[in-house]
Amino acid sequence: MFIGLLGFGQTEYRLFLTAQVQDTSFLFKASLDKTEQIYICEKTDSTIIFSNLALKMVIYENETEFYFNNEIVDFYETRYWDCHTHIILEFMDTGSKYFLFKIYSKDKTY
Repeated sequence: MFIGLLGFGQTEYRLFLTAQVQDTSFLFKASLDKTEQIYICEKTDSTIIFSNLALKMVIYENETEFYFNNEIVDFYETRYWDCHTHIILEFMDTGSKYFLFKIYSKDKTY
């Protein structure tokens, strides 16, 4: 059932969390907190959408909407950087960041 949800040609990303990294140049030197959350990414001209079975993030230029089980939970003022191998989502009120790294391996380890 999960395979059918992924669809053909969609890109998978793994979520990493950290509050310590202040500059992307230190990204690989810092200790990122790896989660077991894997998201499917869909990009349009105006949005980046990350979704899995329960959660969905719709990233616009200046804000992100969060959904749980297809019901909107809240929206947050954010900014993002698309670095091709990963996307950084910063929450403006807290300064915390989500790091979503593209998955390249079949076993989903990297």
